[in-house]
Amino acid sequence: MMRLSARHEAIVSQVTPGAKVLDVGTDHGFVAIALVKRGIASYVCASDVNEGPLWRAQENMELYGVDFPLYLADGIIDVPIDNIDTIIIAGMGGELIAEILSKRDLADRKLILCPHTKAHELRKSRIHIEKEVLVEDGGRLYPIICATQGDNGIENEADFYISPHLREDPLFPEWVQRELKKIDQIIRFVSRGTQADAAMKKQLWYKGELEKYANLRRDS
Repeated sequence: MMRLSARHEAIVSQVTPGAKVLDVGTDHGFVAIALVKRGIASYVCASDVNEGPLWRAQENMELYGVDFPLYLADGIIDVPIDNIDTIIIAGMGGELIAEILSKRDLADRKLILCPHTKAHELRKSRIHIEKEVLVEDGGRLYPIICATQGDNGIENEADFYISPHLREDPLFPEWVQRELKKIDQIIRFVSRGTQADAAMKKQLWYKGELEKYANLRRDS
């Protein structure tokens, strides 16, 4: 029986039954395989920029008795998507995900995104977020973002860093505390200098924004 990580389970849970899915950066292919094995998606294909992950995905497809197209491709370039209505991109930094999405017109397609780092950079890009949840996996908290391509509609700078869609999530208070700890570590080790001062100023601003929610937690 195939067992997924908590992060992969959270991604799979956001796929609409009957969807036609492209899994970008498929790595071992586990998400795509689960979508086929569980009968969630009506069509699945997957891509990766490197041959190694595709070989592993092929081996896992044979192991679990499924078959779907695999593409050696840079993001979604050169992958046929005319019949695709859902695109999954996970396991990368927010900046790279944003870059991948910027290279094609993805109008009317559901985007399921899981940035490992710099989620704020992804929120700043041309995506309109419809839903965002947190999942804990391997001692880390990851945002799962469901969106479409378009104007992000965000006007407040702090909302790129502290997503309004996450503020009612059960894990949000824990996320705030972990972010504050990370910032304290960064501040402790930042050296002095012009660039360091600018970085310090940004971190202190972010800490102040986070503390608004930490204080609300203590007051409630």
